[in-house]
Amino acid sequence: MASNSRLFLIMYLVSLCLLPSLLANPMKAALASVHCERKGYTFPVKVVGCQERMVTVNTCIGTCLSFSTPTGSNYEQVESCTCCEPTKTTTIDVGLWCQDASNPGSFVKVRLSVHVPLVDEAEHKLQNLQVTLEH
Repeated sequence: MASNSRLFLIMYLVSLCLLPSLLANPMKAALASVHCERKGYTFPVKVVGCQERMVTVNTCIGTCLSFSTPTGSNYEQVESCTCCEPTKTTTIDVGLWCQDASNPGSFVKVRLSVHVPLVDEAEHKLQNLQVTLEH
């Protein structure tokens, strides 16, 4: 939860510095609805010739904020987008029972590395903050 509060403060300060007009009531309401949580997610690991195995990892789930608004200067537009996503990934080893090619009808345990999100605490990652010129 601390990261959500920190994100709100960062977004608020960025908005305050870049564009005071963004702090109108609609923006405040939109910022208040932004959240990101860590949740368990189960997915199947499938390999041909092996028994399927379900693996549970943590993932980020939430709502995000994006906006595009004029700055008041000639043709300038401020655009921002936040995304609820993990800040790191990792590789985990998954053991699968696979058919033994040298002994039909029997299985051997095979270790497979799977790339997954590493989510100790879900947090929003501010992306694509930019000022663009439109003609």
